[in-house]
Amino acid sequence: MMSHTSTTQTNSAAWLLIFLIILISGPEFATDMYVPSLPAIAHDMHILKSSAALTITAYLLGMALFQFIYGGFSDRHGRRKTIIMSTLICIAGNLMALFSPNFTMLMIARAIQGAGAGGGLAMTLAIARDTYQGPKLAKLFGILFAFYFTMFGCAPIIGGYLQHYLNWRYTFVVLTIYFLIQLAWVIFLFKETYTVQDKMESGFLKKTISNYWQLMKSKTFMGNMLACSFIYSGLFAYAAVSPFLFQKEMHLSAVEYGWLGLFIAAGLVFGNIAGAKLVDKMGLNKPNYVGAFCLVLGSSLMLLLGLLHFYNPWVVMVPFVFYILGIGITAVTCPANALTPFGHIAGSAGALWGALQFVILFLLSFLYAHLNAKTQISFAITLMLISVSVTLLLIFLMPRKETNVS
Repeated sequence: MMSHTSTTQTNSAAWLLIFLIILISGPEFATDMYVPSLPAIAHDMHILKSSAALTITAYLLGMALFQFIYGGFSDRHGRRKTIIMSTLICIAGNLMALFSPNFTMLMIARAIQGAGAGGGLAMTLAIARDTYQGPKLAKLFGILFAFYFTMFGCAPIIGGYLQHYLNWRYTFVVLTIYFLIQLAWVIFLFKETYTVQDKMESGFLKKTISNYWQLMKSKTFMGNMLACSFIYSGLFAYAAVSPFLFQKEMHLSAVEYGWLGLFIAAGLVFGNIAGAKLVDKMGLNKPNYVGAFCLVLGSSLMLLLGLLHFYNPWVVMVPFVFYILGIGITAVTCPANALTPFGHIAGSAGALWGALQFVILFLLSFLYAHLNAKTQISFAITLMLISVSVTLLLIFLMPRKETNVS
């Protein structure tokens, strides 16, 4: 029979898991729920399609820049205060976007929204590392990223219905409610997980810079971060190209387009599950190569079908599911590899991971937004270039030995 102490610990772990799911899902929810509305935003605000896609870029820029602040702040003041601050910033961005009278204001609002949402992702990684390490951390990431990627499938569906029956501004109403719930949870239910006694009470800036430099010198940290960033950018290529490819070229409605996200979410969740199982059998490093094979297979198949003049939603989505299996696998192994050696500065590690990742995603999404051809062939070539880059990165940069705990 389970003791009272064991029951309490189990319940605490369960509540923490629920909170981390809320925390990690918010940034993805804010990224993708309004993607089906991009053509409508372009029409309503009398801007180019590529300009509408830049609202995604603005969001990523806000996430990237503020990650650097959250790392040192959380290692000094704890995770709880950091989440409260970042959530308030995100809510302010949501409200600005809701009432934006023009495209310039919408861009600013999206940047502020991203600045706040980024704290959720950074603190999810930090809290997870406060609690677990090594294979246990990888398994936790398997659960968390399964929900994170489920949002990738669910958010466009919700956004599609909001756009179809209301308009794109209602997206920000829903997001405001979501982040108000997150704020209430962290204020009333969340207990601090950061237990390191030396919280950088003096020399805050110097210590923060020192921590970041230590992380940037680590091949384990940087190799996993770079690989994961390039792999994940395929989803942003999809967000920039697919609304126009499917709705304008293939004549799907916003609702029909939104439902395509279920196939992506299923592939990502299955990849997470497979990644966690591969960690048990192969360790933390080798599953990355399995993920890279999935990337190459999916992008090659999509390109081949396009060159053979097969042109419909299925010949895009089915190969893309193979690609996202690779994303799901590496979403488990890469952050676990990168963060395990740095439990003593998990806040800085989680924030630097997010900051550098979203700087890379910001630059790549800017490139994707300006792709002149929103076609199956151009999308497949983009994914192929990503796949080849990741494969070369894994071969020549990533350490071959398993990550050690320090």
